[in-house]
Amino acid sequence: MSQTAISEGEGSGWKVEPTIGEVMRLVFLSGILFTATILHFQNYRSVVTNFGDSAGYTAIASSIRHWDFSGLHIKQFCGYPYAVAALSVLTQVSEQSSLLLISSVSSLLSVVFAYRLWGGWIAGLFCSISTGCNAHF
Repeated sequence: MSQTAISEGEGSGWKVEPTIGEVMRLVFLSGILFTATILHFQNYRSVVTNFGDSAGYTAIASSIRHWDFSGLHIKQFCGYPYAVAALSVLTQVSEQSSLLLISSVSSLLSVVFAYRLWGGWIAGLFCSISTGCNAHF
């Protein structure tokens, strides 16, 4: 193969930048693999509830939704719980489900932003090493 063909990316899939569709397939594949692994070894709902500070955000969102702040010790930023509470009220789903949906959409948007800023290779790497891309699927 000539040097020109190699420099133009012919014959080598590694020289061609991944498309946004390929990166999104990587996101969904890693999310499915992550979820399947959790389901195989543990209870998914329990893992999500006890993951990081999810319980704190859910408690704040529940307090906002029911407008009862008694006994609540806020240690997190309240913008996220307001979004969770609003989605929960609008869709009539639980705070935990709203938290998962907002986290998943935020994760997808972060990969899209990384793709737009730095291209497909970096967005794919970002998705592969970021627990945020996988943790809430």
